[in-house]
Amino acid sequence: MEYGTMSFTPQQLNALAGDVYSLKDGRYASLTKSYPLNDKNQRLGYFHTLDYCSNSSNGFQAMAVAPLGENPPKHVAVVYAGTYPLDMADIHTDMQLIISGDSSELKRFCYDSANPKTGVATTGNPAPEIGIEEYPNQLDQARTFAQKILKKYPHASYQFTGHSLGGFLAINVGAENHKPSVGWNAPAPGRVMSESIKRWIKSHSKDYQNYRTNNDIIGNFDAFNSSYDLGITHWSGNARKSPSFLKNHGLDQYDFDNEGYVRELGSLYDKAFANLSVLRSYLSDADSQKRGSRVGKLSDTDGLVFDSVQSEAVATNLCHISESSSEEINTLTQKLSRDLEELYRNAYRYPPRFLKSLSSDEIYDLLAAVGVTHHSMVDIVGTEAAENLRTVRDVNSAMEKLHHDVKVAAEKLLQKDVELARLLTPAMALTSNDTK
Repeated sequence: MEYGTMSFTPQQLNALAGDVYSLKDGRYASLTKSYPLNDKNQRLGYFHTLDYCSNSSNGFQAMAVAPLGENPPKHVAVVYAGTYPLDMADIHTDMQLIISGDSSELKRFCYDSANPKTGVATTGNPAPEIGIEEYPNQLDQARTFAQKILKKYPHASYQFTGHSLGGFLAINVGAENHKPSVGWNAPAPGRVMSESIKRWIKSHSKDYQNYRTNNDIIGNFDAFNSSYDLGITHWSGNARKSPSFLKNHGLDQYDFDNEGYVRELGSLYDKAFANLSVLRSYLSDADSQKRGSRVGKLSDTDGLVFDSVQSEAVATNLCHISESSSEEINTLTQKLSRDLEELYRNAYRYPPRFLKSLSSDEIYDLLAAVGVTHHSMVDIVGTEAAENLRTVRDVNSAMEKLHHDVKVAAEKLLQKDVELARLLTPAMALTSNDTK
């Protein structure tokens, strides 16, 4: 794994992505105290808070921190909080921003009630009336917070990070400001991203990582769509796999090496890299041979010369990788379709308590008003996943054809070698007799 300029290690950023959730309870809000990045592992170091923001109307939480001892700060991490499971403002944001890809003003359910958290009217009040109100979108507020910090500390180096929704915000806002970003279990950040920012990320991919674990159905939402493929996803097997989908979505699902970098796992990816190592060795050998004859490396127009055995080995490995990927993506696509359909049904089957007094039609209308429809949750994602699978199958067919063509060509070359040997044998025999 190649990384860009980093002051905080991934392990330290992982800890900060968990710390920012405590802003809701007032922790880390002091600008005069120092805090350990991880209470259970104080060897990771300490930080102090430079600034923070907490907005209950839309659920936004963020803080900017620097390593302890830096004054003025030389290295700044901008950290965004993800979704609090019981915070309806965050849940509304997930529905609109992540599921629907709508970055306009946040639309939230509102109700005429003395207790807005439960929607239950006090004695003597009429039953609550439910409608829709608009609030600032978390993405816009994440941008505003970032601009405030960037302006305040213009000479510092920056990293953006966050977990889940926070990672979604961090990658988007970090890339918009051309700053390195690390997301943890973040759903596809490209849903609201401009084409110019996508191009920036692809051309600076070493500065952007989105770590995902194999068993996280939340962070892997929309992970396999080609239209949102930024080439920054890095897979890790769950360090502590759990039957709970919320725990599988947690920040403690990662293992780190002694230098604080993520141990990247996953059977499909390990298999692919193992097979590609054969091709890499051939390319390295060919490059060395060419550099031995002239100065310079392989150019886009240079050709590689393999013998028949090497050619068939390369084609076989590529075909194997393609077949394995096709099978894996087919399984994941089917599971994705089932999970999305179940998620959509549960949105109406188990509505929030304050919606239970409404009819099914009223619930449908209200959820549709904040972007939750069968089309946004199931149809669009399912269609794009199916298109991605078709692309993979087309590549698989092309690899199979390549394998067949290479095998046929190798057999023809071998036959020519046999024929040439047959023709040369009498001449070599005569030469041998002449020398005696």
